Amino acid sequence: NDSYDLVTTDDFIFESTFNLVTNKPNEGESCIISREGYNMGIYLYNFNDENFIKWVWWEVDNEKNHIYNEIFVHKKYDLFESTNVKVIKKDKSFNLYVNNEFYETKHIKFDLFDYSDKSMFIGVSNPNNPDGHYGWFNGEILLKTL
Repeated sequence: NDSYDLVTTDDFIFESTFNLVTNKPNEGESCIISREGYNMGIYLYNFNDENFIKWVWWEVDNEKNHIYNEIFVHKKYDLFESTNVKVIKKDKSFNLYVNNEFYETKHIKFDLFDYSDKSMFIGVSNPNNPDGHYGWFNGEILLKTL
């Protein structure tokens, strides 16, 4: 976890390359890569048997309310092909790119939820979730080393 402490203070990049491997979509959300807690990460959202990409994060306002935010990619991509999603946090904004094409910018209004002591999950939003909603990803995720 120590190497991910910048996620709440400095600029950073969340990036993943993935593809689906089956025609049977997961219902609801499935996680590509995420920080636990009030999850922040890259997800797929299934609606009417179609999968859409989204970036989600949580902020905390001055009254300590937790506020959900997302960039929902309405454009349809063939997710059975290799798909790259990159989210760049720069100052107080998130910029989302799909396959190196800019999609949208959203601004961070409050403080990000404190992810400094949270684990990073790949392919599942929380394997220990007590209500059974694990958010498993049904595909392949390309791992790169730098």
